[in-house]
Amino acid sequence: MRLLIFVSVFLVLMTSCKKKQQATRENVDSSDTVSVTPDPLTPDPDPSVSPIDPETITGSTELPSSIPSESKYKEETAENNCSANFVETSQLSVDPFTPKFFTGDTVAAYGLFTYERTRTQRFVFKIKGKVPSARFVSFESYEGALQAKVDYAPDFQIFSQSSLTPPSDYANAEYEIYLKEADVPDIEGTANLDMPAPPLLIRQKGSMFYRVYVPTDLQDLTLEEDMPDVFAYDPDTGEPKACPEPYIDRAFSIPQSVLTIFRGIRHKTEYDFEPAPSWFNNLGLGGNSAIADYVVGTNKLFDDSVTVIKFKAPNSVSDSGVDPQVRYWSLCYQNFAKNETLACLADSIVRKDAEGNVVAVFGKTSAKTQEIVEGLGYNFVPDNRADNQATVGVAYRNLIPDQSFADTLMYKGDYLPKAMVCSEAEFENPETRLTKCGL
Repeated sequence: MRLLIFVSVFLVLMTSCKKKQQATRENVDSSDTVSVTPDPLTPDPDPSVSPIDPETITGSTELPSSIPSESKYKEETAENNCSANFVETSQLSVDPFTPKFFTGDTVAAYGLFTYERTRTQRFVFKIKGKVPSARFVSFESYEGALQAKVDYAPDFQIFSQSSLTPPSDYANAEYEIYLKEADVPDIEGTANLDMPAPPLLIRQKGSMFYRVYVPTDLQDLTLEEDMPDVFAYDPDTGEPKACPEPYIDRAFSIPQSVLTIFRGIRHKTEYDFEPAPSWFNNLGLGGNSAIADYVVGTNKLFDDSVTVIKFKAPNSVSDSGVDPQVRYWSLCYQNFAKNETLACLADSIVRKDAEGNVVAVFGKTSAKTQEIVEGLGYNFVPDNRADNQATVGVAYRNLIPDQSFADTLMYKGDYLPKAMVCSEAEFENPETRLTKCGL
């Protein structure tokens, strides 16, 4: 009975958050040709600003800038410097095989800026820094312990770029953007993020994710060196203001534990990936608005299980000599019950054939299994789940797809991952590897 009450309350909260987010987006231009479906959570680039041709940026000393010419939020002191609100639970490793405690991408760094306030505490935060050399960068605002989305600013909108132009093409470009109360007028000439509405009766927890996907050379980020500077101001006077208290959020694991219970996951020897539940990315859990949809495969494995996944990969901006279909893609192995990503296979480190076909093999770190996989020219991903963990998921993401690809091919036909599961002994035997494992 308690579980049913929890689930009912959870669904009501999610529906309420969705309505609130749609209300905050009523004035957004719907002409964007980048989003997969009309999405009120993903604002469109300003149509009055002409995109900058990336060929004019690469190798040039002139970089785009996103610094407003006029702003009353100027003074920067030690007292209103809130950079310490990027908390210790930020996930800044980008090693593909180092787990992350929430189900993010292991090849992405997540700086988590948090604040807690009462109804009478109002803020404008100025966020300033230089664009890192990376595949994708964004800022996203969230509300509450369930991390319901509020607002979103990706790199290509901050700098008026083509949606498929990575920030590595204009690394070190300066930006100054704002996280502010929704009723405070936008600061012209830059990106503005709304904070969640003030709480009615109790203290409110709010957060902002600073995402950096695939930094150049896969160098880990640090809180001390790589987070932007953040300064707090009074929205009415523009004067510096003392920072709100940060908080450490421990609630990430609850919703996906509920998902695991109700999916009734059982052992399967073959399966196709399926669309993730609509609320998986659209309402809460810290979902990324740059990813319109995920597809996922879930299974219950044995200790000696080997999972073989096949699909045709889209062209990404890491592929030379072809027109990109997506900014980035990755295939991630996850412990859904604990909301943890175990390892990811990313487009920049993948082996694929001339037609773009990918074979990924998830297995325990048996030297023989790994030797066979690599000898065949495929991708071995270590199965680093705990000994007592049976339920796993694999999430496949296409980040910022080209519209024509999204409309016709994405997550369809050969572009939809398919899995076969066999035992380690069957995989190591050439005959059963073909009949039982699909290789």
